[in-house]
Amino acid sequence: MKENIYADLSPASCMPDCWCEIPRMGEYILEPGNTWSNLAFILCGMFVYLFMKDISHRKLTSFSFVLLGVGSMAFHGTGTFIGQTLDVFAMYFLVSVFIFQLWKKKFNYLYFSIFNTMSLMSLYYFPGFRRWGFLVLVVFLLGLAIKRLSFNKYLGSAVGFMIAGQILWNLDRLKIICDPEFFFNGHFFWHIFSALSALSFTLCLRHRSQFT
Repeated sequence: MKENIYADLSPASCMPDCWCEIPRMGEYILEPGNTWSNLAFILCGMFVYLFMKDISHRKLTSFSFVLLGVGSMAFHGTGTFIGQTLDVFAMYFLVSVFIFQLWKKKFNYLYFSIFNTMSLMSLYYFPGFRRWGFLVLVVFLLGLAIKRLSFNKYLGSAVGFMIAGQILWNLDRLKIICDPEFFFNGHFFWHIFSALSALSFTLCLRHRSQFT
């Protein structure tokens, strides 16, 4: 059996059995399917930057998409704790960009920076809380969206893609539908649907009505 070339680095807390796709030990990219599917986030970030120039905080939103794509690539490509931390931090970062846009009319960059600094520290010192913390953020974001926004096709698409992705994520994680050697597993499509969900939510913010 080939040795893990990242063995000198601390492994991700879920290793060696994180997802359905089996790590290709000895290769530079341990999970090629789960790694390359993150191009969806990077492409969405480029789309936001190039074609949504009329939205608020366009550069920050675009950056958050790209950060998540790169972070998740680092996690699935290396299987390391630092990759995992960057991945989940980027997830928190993107959701917090949406939350702070909805929270008040004026985006508070100071509180945003404090929140994400605390998030990074908590993910480093308490990695076991990462999934529950993300769930809390997503539920809070949905609550804000229901309160602040009028329901439209973009919000519906965001929720629909999110639900579909979550179903595939669990089917993959629990290995209910799983081929460890296959490139296209549930987690692959979780990345695709999550990127489309976030892009749909960005479009929703672009077309939002005034705050209630």
